[in-house]
Amino acid sequence: MREERLMKEIALWRISRLFDLAAHSTEENGKESPAIARRYVILARKISTHYKVKIPPGIKNRMCKECNSILLPGLNCRVRIASNGFLVYICDCGSQKKIHLTKKSVMPKNMAQGKNRQK
Repeated sequence: MREERLMKEIALWRISRLFDLAAHSTEENGKESPAIARRYVILARKISTHYKVKIPPGIKNRMCKECNSILLPGLNCRVRIASNGFLVYICDCGSQKKIHLTKKSVMPKNMAQGKNRQK
């Protein structure tokens, strides 16, 4: 039991480390060579499935399921805030990742209440 918990902690550390490496290599190379960053993302997903560990939401929300790339706004994705309370990442591959914003998250007060919308 103790060994299993230790293995899961190590797996989580490896996943976060691979994510950091992928983000760093994407920032360094940009769109020129995304193969290394994609490989890191694939490895992180394999580790999570092998050890039955959930990828933390902060990391999971920054991964594209279609092309296995790290979503970095301005480099390889666009960010849109929908009026229905969703944050939408549009990857270069064309896939969209929608994240529901709540009052506790990044959503501004006037948008959460539905006031002061631009027409």
